[in-house]
Amino acid sequence: MKQFIRFGGILLLVFAAFCAGFALKDVLHGRTPSYKAFKSLAVGGSVSKTPTEIFRDHYGLIQARSYRKANPDRLKYAAMQGLFGALGDPHTLFLEPVTAESFAIDTRGDYTGIGARLGPHELGAQIAVVFKGFPAEKAGLRIGDVVIAVDGEPSVGKSVTDIVDGILGKEGTLVRLRVLRQGEERPINIPIRRARVIIPTAESLGLEELNIGYVVVSGFAETTPQQFRDSVREAIKPGPDGLIIDLRGNPGGLLDTVEEMLSLFLDGDLIVSVVDRSGKQAELRAKRGKTLNWKGPTVILINGESASASEIFAGALQQHGLAVLVGDHSYGKASVQNVIPLVEGSSAKITIAKYLLPNQLDISRVVDEDGGYVSGGLKPDVEMELDISNSPIMGLPGSDSQLDAAISVIQNWTG
Repeated sequence: MKQFIRFGGILLLVFAAFCAGFALKDVLHGRTPSYKAFKSLAVGGSVSKTPTEIFRDHYGLIQARSYRKANPDRLKYAAMQGLFGALGDPHTLFLEPVTAESFAIDTRGDYTGIGARLGPHELGAQIAVVFKGFPAEKAGLRIGDVVIAVDGEPSVGKSVTDIVDGILGKEGTLVRLRVLRQGEERPINIPIRRARVIIPTAESLGLEELNIGYVVVSGFAETTPQQFRDSVREAIKPGPDGLIIDLRGNPGGLLDTVEEMLSLFLDGDLIVSVVDRSGKQAELRAKRGKTLNWKGPTVILINGESASASEIFAGALQQHGLAVLVGDHSYGKASVQNVIPLVEGSSAKITIAKYLLPNQLDISRVVDEDGGYVSGGLKPDVEMELDISNSPIMGLPGSDSQLDAAISVIQNWTG
């Protein structure tokens, strides 16, 4: 018996020494001893880890063992993209800092720069659009010019994003562009003073020769309501036979912006019902007392790239009997997102609800196994595909078959 007690005492001493030794490292480093790690050793099994611990372990493993040196930012961003992608919602996204800033500019509708859009070119970047009334136009920059250097730094081999980053800057400062222009033997140096640029998202292009108002809306940003209001007023001032609102290729934008714009046509009427994940519905209605004095025919052009806010705008006017839709079926994005700022300039775009049009119609897009369109979106009253056989110019009568169909609807209006 005494030997058994003595043996038990020895075991207790060994166990105590083991515990003290196990905890000593943590104590010396000012940390609380890890109960999880001790339990794992004591019971001889693994301990479940939190997602954060698992990510940290895998991140460290890649950094320590990978033959190729890993970029920490790329690892973080790829992990975040995978996390959001696992939700299976194509509209819930992680936006890296560069993408997040670009999205924020589109949403605000303004930025500090020169007032031009650039496209890719083998020698640098080509000017695709020059905004009227802004520094680029005033300095003489033209569509088709090729930017080959920014402030003396050659543009060849750089991405359009990198070239644009060099052009953007503090308001009032100079940026010096070196451009190639067709018809000029030598490059031209064009100094441009940066300024606040308001992106034109709604413009009245007019079809005066046909006595039809024509307004193109390319997005639903913070600055769009005033631009749209001014454009519609300009379009209907001559008393046209009808009004065409072109939403083709418009990816959408802010719900508040749609509310402001629809209030020009709807007086307190229902715009959408927003449904949260618990199934609770909240109604969004147009503001009262904001409508324009427009009673003529209204046609809205849509296509497969008209999405989100575009579909709310077109669908509400169609269902209230105030507009005829012409073109292709719209995209079918019946979800509402919030944009949440994250660290280091990144952001999260998260679906928080879905919406139903005034008659409770759910236009959510349905796709097949390959991602091909099956159903969803708005169905046009007059279906017309864009005839691409002769390289159509969008917005030009006689070249744009969908616009021609919209014109025909107004000219043959009997309502």
